[in-house]
Amino acid sequence: VRATGGGNSTRYLMIDAYASGDDPVQLNALEIPQDNHLLLSVHAYEPYQFVQNKEGTTHWSSENAEDTGELDEIFAGLQNVSRSFEIPIVITEFGALDKGNEKDREDWCRYYVRKARAAGFSYIWWDNNYPAAPKECFSILDRQNNKVAYPELADILTGKN
Repeated sequence: VRATGGGNSTRYLMIDAYASGDDPVQLNALEIPQDNHLLLSVHAYEPYQFVQNKEGTTHWSSENAEDTGELDEIFAGLQNVSRSFEIPIVITEFGALDKGNEKDREDWCRYYVRKARAAGFSYIWWDNNYPAAPKECFSILDRQNNKVAYPELADILTGKN
């Protein structure tokens, strides 16, 4: 890519581990070339039982160490990888299924975003198009009606809340 000309010699490129995983074992196995214009892309959906498993828990609290522990561990591992490889991290996918648990999702999102910002990571919420995927709804935007379906989540993500 670097040798193809144009702006490609300094264009930022994203690289990732297998399946864009956030597992430190996968990430530490990466062979990252010497290049000052790389970003490490990870998908980080934690804790699984709350954010992805439709049959999992609907409850999450930033006041409960059992709930926050997995996120704390993931972010500590990502920070170690970022420092050891001297590469910025972009969380290119994260989110939590809508299980009719909006206050818990907001609490989780607020905690998650706070951890990402403190670590210096950029992040992108996975929005899979509300209401097209109601049983796997990660969306914040209602594209059919051109409105924000979950304004509190949008405010948390954009730093307004």
